[in-house]
Amino acid sequence: MKFLGGFVVTFAALVGIPAWAQEPGQTPRPTVTEPVREPTEEEQVRLDKALPEWESVKDDAPFVYSSKVQMDAVKMRRALDEERAYNYTLIHAHRQPVERLRQFSAKNVPVANLYHDIHVDYLRELVHVEGRLALVTAMKATEDLPSVGIKELYECWVFPNGMTHPVCVVVSELPEGITPGENQTARVAFDAYYFKLWHYETRKPKDPAKDPDKKQWEKAPLFLGKTFDVRGTTTEEAASAPGVLYGVAAALVVLVGIGVAITWYFRRGDRQIRAAARQKIDSLTTFEDSPEPAAGPVNRIADQFE
Repeated sequence: MKFLGGFVVTFAALVGIPAWAQEPGQTPRPTVTEPVREPTEEEQVRLDKALPEWESVKDDAPFVYSSKVQMDAVKMRRALDEERAYNYTLIHAHRQPVERLRQFSAKNVPVANLYHDIHVDYLRELVHVEGRLALVTAMKATEDLPSVGIKELYECWVFPNGMTHPVCVVVSELPEGITPGENQTARVAFDAYYFKLWHYETRKPKDPAKDPDKKQWEKAPLFLGKTFDVRGTTTEEAASAPGVLYGVAAALVVLVGIGVAITWYFRRGDRQIRAAARQKIDSLTTFEDSPEPAAGPVNRIADQFE
């Protein structure tokens, strides 16, 4: 019996006791499970595209809540959902290390594609953009953001390299040396999430003659991110321009000097060759066998007047 009892205890310890064999109210014994897999950094940086609120984000349009003051219940729900998606994206970006955003952003994306139908392929993706900063405007954070440490937002307008149309990126932090205001001169690069193709009201009057207060609407890719990097300034580029011109001028002077030297060298050699040829001709030419000259020179023109 002792042997049988020991065998039962050992067997139960090895295979576990089934739930039906446990006494009522007893704490369930843990079962063997696979270890939880930690997500990779690349997975951590991605947005959750299964978020239900994305369905209310109207692409290629203004924000829902900015369309009308008076909205019905459906529009109000969509406006709140769009704001939740907006907050979710900014919070997600704010919590990411800057180095991780730089590492896993999509590089060499043609920004011009983000204005056309193909832009839907890049929605909610982390994209890298470089260009010239033009305007920075401070904005009040939405209600849900201060609780996670985002006290203020900054709307930044950037002209991507080689383009005359700007993009907008909203960030929660400004880099050192950048303050809100117009006439910005920084060359910048940012890694942010492409939220939507946004319709916005510009400062340009739509028809000054009819209604000067009515402004023209444009569209621009809207990015949501954490911050951006400063890569220099346009004033530095302008200051370096005279140096470049001086360098080009010096190079031209050198090229002209080389051309003159080459020309002189070949002309000098040509003169030497001609002199040697003339000397050889003179040494071979004699006048001993030359015929006697005629009575007078042949002058057809003079004959006509005799």
